[in-house]
Amino acid sequence: MGAGAGAREERPTRWGRVLSAVAGVLVTVVVFCWLLRAAYLSTLAGQFCDLPPDWRLPEIPAGARVVSDSMAGGSGGCWREITLQGSPGQSAEELASEMGLPLHEGFEDDEWGRHVLDPAPVWYQVTAGPDLLRVSFGYPGRGY
Repeated sequence: MGAGAGAREERPTRWGRVLSAVAGVLVTVVVFCWLLRAAYLSTLAGQFCDLPPDWRLPEIPAGARVVSDSMAGGSGGCWREITLQGSPGQSAEELASEMGLPLHEGFEDDEWGRHVLDPAPVWYQVTAGPDLLRVSFGYPGRGY
């Protein structure tokens, strides 16, 4: 007889197996829901006027002010438009640079999947006038 012949094999109790199964099902459901939300935000959210949360917009620097903040829409979906004015003497291009926003006709951030509560990429359009910076943003699917 070997050294472990007299030892009794430990097996999980019935409740331990039940709790393990329930935990596995819950984790699977949460992951499935997260993936479903990510797919929805990436494809259809812009069509149904869901807008990204405020924290997806880069931080507005001290001294800059919001001139207007509105929701806009068309046949391609909805988006939010924020018009900003920089601090005195600051051009719109300088304000965009300070916020980390390139001046483009349209681009998506590269944050796909990095935000647990908001996993989809966000579409931005940043245009600069002489004094004002207009930032439009929403979920993809707006038809750009």
